[in-house]
Amino acid sequence: MWEDQPKVHVYSEDALVCPYGFIFGLTTDRDEFKMMMWWFHDPLEFYYINETCKNATAVGFGGYSGAYEFVIRQHHQIKFGCVYMVINKNYNFQNMKYSVFANNNSCNFWFCMGPMEQFKRQPPYPAFTLPVDRENYYLAGDSLPKELQATDIGFAIDVLKASGQVFTVYKTPKRPIQTIEVKISKHCSDMVISMDFDGMCTISADLRTNQATYYVNGINIHVGTRPIEIVITFTYSTAYLYTFGTLGFYPLTDCKFDTTLVEKAEYNLKVWYDETRVSSSCETIKLRISDVAAIKRWTTTTTTSTTTTTTTALTEAPTTELSASTASTKIWAVVAVVCFTALVVVIVSVLLLIWWLRKH
Repeated sequence: MWEDQPKVHVYSEDALVCPYGFIFGLTTDRDEFKMMMWWFHDPLEFYYINETCKNATAVGFGGYSGAYEFVIRQHHQIKFGCVYMVINKNYNFQNMKYSVFANNNSCNFWFCMGPMEQFKRQPPYPAFTLPVDRENYYLAGDSLPKELQATDIGFAIDVLKASGQVFTVYKTPKRPIQTIEVKISKHCSDMVISMDFDGMCTISADLRTNQATYYVNGINIHVGTRPIEIVITFTYSTAYLYTFGTLGFYPLTDCKFDTTLVEKAEYNLKVWYDETRVSSSCETIKLRISDVAAIKRWTTTTTTSTTTTTTTALTEAPTTELSASTASTKIWAVVAVVCFTALVVVIVSVLLLIWWLRKH
């Protein structure tokens, strides 16, 4: 995992909510590089860290063990480092495996790796491939509609401009849904934003001034301090929500994806916000797709509106012409009746005149 010596840290922002007693343990898989770290919490708000390192000649010294204790204060950020000094520079620290054992989910601790780490994904996902009919998709570098914005990797969706819209996102067969990042401006308060993934999972965030509530399929899963960023990652079967600004990790076990999503090349992503709760100072909420993606093109609202207007005008025009034609026909009918009546009167008058002359 490292090209250099390993360095690990354990970090937490909410340690005060941890229950008393054993919290978690951390071990490595190598006999010649054995580390065990155990955390305990007692009623006096002390945290105990028992750490044992068993080292053979491969790393330069035989063994070490020690214990540390310190008091946790409100908003205290715990940071503990265990650094192994390497004498034999040829020792291979790569492919180190760690195991963590925990007995509760009421507090968040983070195992932080060294600056040179690289993680291998298990199971490996196939590489992203562009769709064959790429002309039917928006790709990075294309001219984009107002609902989309270009990023260094691909796209961001403006939730305020795209509310209620469904996007067809290309992900490549046998890959999970791409990672989603939502950065939240301090100006966007008292708003609810939602996203639905292929009709299988709906995630919502109710953002207040200092608080955020998260929902999965309408079920409240957590209430916490408002973060500055939300990140949602996906596996083949479920999703996980991370918060930053306030550090948090929440498995979204109510998000369940079936095997059809794994096999498909695309999925539908719908985004919206509660328009009855709009912050006047909020100008944009960006939903960033942080992995490579392609989004299927659609007919823009402007084109649809123009077509609708034109169609309506064309439909109304014949009605106007029909009304004028009908009125003209009625006038000519009246003229014809008048002329016919006049002609009858003339003929009758002539016949009466001839009859009178014969009599006299």
